[in-house]
Amino acid sequence: MHVTETTSLFTDALITMNAAMEANEDKLPYSLFMKASRKLDFQLTVGVAVYKDNPDTPHDYYTVCYHENRIELVAHGKEKGIDIAWKVSEDYLQRLHDDPERYIKNPALLDWDWLKTRLGV
Repeated sequence: MHVTETTSLFTDALITMNAAMEANEDKLPYSLFMKASRKLDFQLTVGVAVYKDNPDTPHDYYTVCYHENRIELVAHGKEKGIDIAWKVSEDYLQRLHDDPERYIKNPALLDWDWLKTRLGV
C-alpha cells in the first residue's frame, strides 16, 4: 500500500470516528470522553502506528490530537517525544473506509481503547 493511500485511509478513519462521537455524544462512553476532555481542559496528543500484518512492524506513523471531542491529524510521521498509543492495521482502516455508516451507527465497533486509556474512562 502506498503512503498516500495509507494517509487517505487514515484521514477517512478520523472522519468516521469524529462522526461517530458526534452522532452518539449523549451515549456512553462517548459522553464520558466529552466530560473528561472538558473537565481536564487539555489536549491529548498521541502517536499512531499503522501496520500491515504485525503490530510490532509498522510501516507508517501519524500524530493525532484529541481535543474538544474531536480527533485531529497533527502530522504525518513520528513526532519527537510523542509516545505511540494507538496501533492500527491497514485492514481496519480499509473497513472503516469501505463502510463508514456501519461504524457511525455502531461506534462500539471502533477501536477506542487507546483513547479510553488516556482519558481514564
